[in-house]
Order: sequence, then C-alpha cells, then structure tokens
Amino acid sequence: MSNYGYNSESGKYLMPAYEVQTEDDTITLTWLNTIVRTFIEEEYNHVEYRPEDSVYGLRMSADTMNELLEMDYPYRFDPIVDESTAKWIGNILIKEIELD
Repeated sequence: MSNYGYNSESGKYLMPAYEVQTEDDTITLTWLNTIVRTFIEEEYNHVEYRPEDSVYGLRMSADTMNELLEMDYPYRFDPIVDESTAKWIGNILIKEIELD
C-alpha cells in the first residue's frame, strides 16, 4: 500500500494537494489524479484531472502550472499536439468567440 493519499484520521493529504474552484465544485489535484501536459505550442498547455475512470482537461495559467511542476506533479511533454487536445482547445475557443 502506498504511503501517499488521504489520511482520513487527520483529514490531510500525504502529498501536495492543490484545490481548484470549478463552476460547479471544488476539486483537489494530487499526484495521483493529475498530469501537467505541455507542448511546444504553449496555448495547448493544460492539466489533465483524472478522478477514477474519467479524464477532464483544465486550462490554467502558466503560473499555476509552474507551481504544480515545482511541487513535482507528474508531467508529460509532447512536441506535437494530439488530435483530441486540438479538438478540445478548438471547441473552447469557439465557445469563447460565441460568448463575445
């Protein structure tokens, strides 16, 4: 069994935990459920939040992503943007244009 995780007795995480407020909820990013994704084209940089069997992309500021990297969060560098990331970012940009 891992030494990392949530200690229910103390109510604390045994690893870095970073809370993020979403539209609906507050989520806790940990080493176990988060991957910082970076690309040559920085506008595609994001965080993958992986609770249980799901994957959610979170766009965050460069400062926040750097903070996660400084806390040794897992990361993945891809020189070329994968198709699913390109579509996801494209959909976000389209929604932002529609709102303007």
